[in-house]
Amino acid sequence: MNKKINKKSPCPCESGKRYEQCCRKNKKLFKKARKILAEKEERHQTFIEQYGHIRIPQMIDIWGGKVTTVGGSIFKQTRPGNYTFLHAVHDYALHFFSEEYLMKQESIPMKKRHPALQWMYAYIDDVNSKIPRRIGASAAWIRFAYDIHTISDNANLEAKLKKKLLKYKSFQTARHELWTAALFIAAGFEINFEDESDSTKNHPEFIAIDKESGIEMAVEAKCRQRKGVLGFADGSDKPLGEEVGITSLLKKAYKKEDNLPLCIVIDTNLPPQTKSWNMGYWQAQIGESLKNLARNGYDHPCPANLILFYNDPSHHMVDEEIGSEDDCLWLSDCFPVYPKNECDEFDGFRKRLLKAQRQRLHPPLEIPGI
Repeated sequence: MNKKINKKSPCPCESGKRYEQCCRKNKKLFKKARKILAEKEERHQTFIEQYGHIRIPQMIDIWGGKVTTVGGSIFKQTRPGNYTFLHAVHDYALHFFSEEYLMKQESIPMKKRHPALQWMYAYIDDVNSKIPRRIGASAAWIRFAYDIHTISDNANLEAKLKKKLLKYKSFQTARHELWTAALFIAAGFEINFEDESDSTKNHPEFIAIDKESGIEMAVEAKCRQRKGVLGFADGSDKPLGEEVGITSLLKKAYKKEDNLPLCIVIDTNLPPQTKSWNMGYWQAQIGESLKNLARNGYDHPCPANLILFYNDPSHHMVDEEIGSEDDCLWLSDCFPVYPKNECDEFDGFRKRLLKAQRQRLHPPLEIPGI
């Protein structure tokens, strides 16, 4: 028969202390600790649902201001007053360019500066205006800065990709590679950038590893460049929006030979839609391009398991207000019928990637308590 224990009784653990000073006290501490851990886990799951599987950014009050950490480095608040995570993202993107690079850019006429810095200056002007608007440049800059922050805090920003991002001519394609990598991180994948110095194989942008299943896939990012957009001078003089023109990009992406399942992500680089040229019109063109490739034998089997088509028109709308359905911001998908490398999990991957795209549109303004 179990003897009833009161708080004055000797503790059953035989420590020699009273129950109230030993295990009864610890029991209360354990209960409090479990509650704290449960609340922390709930905040973590809420964050993941809103912003994807990225590491929760760290920001604390110390030294008379906010301090953030990015990839193991510490950054102090750079301005007085209210300082949000959005400010930290903006400042980290400036750090990415470096003070020396920014000073050199100051001596260049605005229209010849780096595209991302043109967005940045337009964003600052808009924020400081009497009646701020949410213009395309603001969205383009903040999304770029957020992707830089995410990659730096959750993976390794390869020196080669950074170099491409800093160059005017290669920025557009590198920007899409950066966005694609951030998308996969938010969808719950680890990413390993390929060693492109190995010339014995045709490399994809990176290898994505699913954290849940351990399944690996090759990811290839392609960007449709258009004459007059982000400094691209080549190409035809066709009006923006008249055609999607993704056939050649798909053919190049299909050549990324690998024994792994393949996901292709294409930036269509289309402007806001009009009555004549709209999402339905462009989607029909994409569908026809895929059918033509199939007729030419590209889907028996198809090198790709999943093809994603992305469009963000913000850089086409630098001084225009953004946020309406006509902006035509979207991510659509295509499943080849006969993929070269079968993988049943790709339907789940597809859903997670589509969700991650929505989660990446707006970075958190404030960081939840840790």
